[in-house]
Amino acid sequence: MHRQHIQHTEQPQSETSVRSRSGLKARVSGRRSGSPQKVSMRRASRERIAHTSHYRAAGEGAQMKIEYFVKTKFIPEHVQHKSRGAQTQYQAILKHILRPETVDQIFASATSKARLTSVPDWPYLDDVRLCDLKAEHVRKILLFASSRHYSWQTVHYIKNVIGAIITHARQKGYFNSRSPVSEVKLPARFRRPEEDFAIWQRR
Repeated sequence: MHRQHIQHTEQPQSETSVRSRSGLKARVSGRRSGSPQKVSMRRASRERIAHTSHYRAAGEGAQMKIEYFVKTKFIPEHVQHKSRGAQTQYQAILKHILRPETVDQIFASATSKARLTSVPDWPYLDDVRLCDLKAEHVRKILLFASSRHYSWQTVHYIKNVIGAIITHARQKGYFNSRSPVSEVKLPARFRRPEEDFAIWQRR
């Protein structure tokens, strides 16, 4: 009788203990996972942090000078994936957008007596920040090239390369405004067949 009484009294305690432990596990699990609302809030917080980091990086990128962007982003990520001939063309045209000495340095060109040198008063874009680039910058370069009797085709290539730089900057999230290139019209086309040689032949 005494043994039965002990067993009878111990059984409810065991069930109570099990229920207590189960409740504790549930509470601990609940604290770990959180309610659906808390999980959603944490996810939203992580997304805000990610967006903030992205826009901070984009803002810093927009402060880059065009010379630095071309050197560190445009050439290694875009130009160097082109054929050798296309790379040579890009190099030739970039010398009318950035200072020729800058382009030679970027491409590690061998020293040559015939290499192009900077033209006084030419509106090079080396020191212009991406965020400051306007249609007027593009227009000035095209007008200068036309005034020095560059072929219409070469002027067209200059505009296209500036456009390619802006397109790459937009893809990187560094340029969010409308492309200034789209606001600039090419000068009227003129016939100068003797000047319409391949752009890589122009030093």
